[in-house]
Amino acid sequence: MKVIEEFKDIKKLKSFEEFQKNIKEKRVPSHPWQYIFLSINLSDDLTPKSLSPADGFGPNREKSYKENIYPIVKKIHTECNFEEVYKKKILPEYKVVAKDIQQLLDKRNPGDVLEDFWSNQLNTSLIFIPDPLRVGGGSGVSRGKEFYSITGTVETEKGIIFKDSHMISNLLHEYSHSFFKTYLYKSEDLFKKNEEICKTLFERIKEEKESEVFKNYGKSTIYFEETFIRAVQILLSKRFFEKAMNKDMESKALEQLRKRKEEGFTYIEEFYKELENNQKPIDSYIKVLENIVNN
Repeated sequence: MKVIEEFKDIKKLKSFEEFQKNIKEKRVPSHPWQYIFLSINLSDDLTPKSLSPADGFGPNREKSYKENIYPIVKKIHTECNFEEVYKKKILPEYKVVAKDIQQLLDKRNPGDVLEDFWSNQLNTSLIFIPDPLRVGGGSGVSRGKEFYSITGTVETEKGIIFKDSHMISNLLHEYSHSFFKTYLYKSEDLFKKNEEICKTLFERIKEEKESEVFKNYGKSTIYFEETFIRAVQILLSKRFFEKAMNKDMESKALEQLRKRKEEGFTYIEEFYKELENNQKPIDSYIKVLENIVNN
């Protein structure tokens, strides 16, 4: 994609060198997700929006951004003449990409599968953002009733493209994270129960085996959320593609479950089986955790 070429020269900027130095000195975050999260909490002029502590954008994060990140980002923005480059070279191609993706989403709306599964009583807005600078994967963030799925490209024999199946599967995953957190955090009792059970189970699993999964998701609640959401993703992808392609996807779903379990998501099959028979996702999640910890 041409849009990628427009960002290659950014490494030559003095301000970008300063930014990289700040990362090495741990003065600013190094993980891309932190900047994706910040992006939905900033105005067009890069100044912070109003605080939203419930979504993780509280006074401490705002203070850190203003003192450590904003000054250097502003320098990069000015030095690379971003506004002009964006309007003339990036936006035209991005509009074409966005139009093609919008046509796909209008034709085969995955939002229907999500809302049917999560019983969307929150009246949320589902916002999809294609990220041409990312190859593989995606991220999910939220602010208030706006749920975002930021999805990258896929490298194929034909080049780097936005692949339909990857986008659909990934957005089902990322939006589900936002629904999960919103419903779980609404109840203080449920939140505490989740913390306690996850901690107990995580210690039990850690004694049995080690894997890259445990290194990536060191916190117990994050590990079990990721396990659950992967089960949700496989189930919803099965439902979506069976309807869209008029084809049985059961064997593919079972194969995906097997692979995820081998990766270290130990209880993914238990979550999946319960989700197939229970129309309340959070109830399914807690029920499986309780069954495991009591057996």
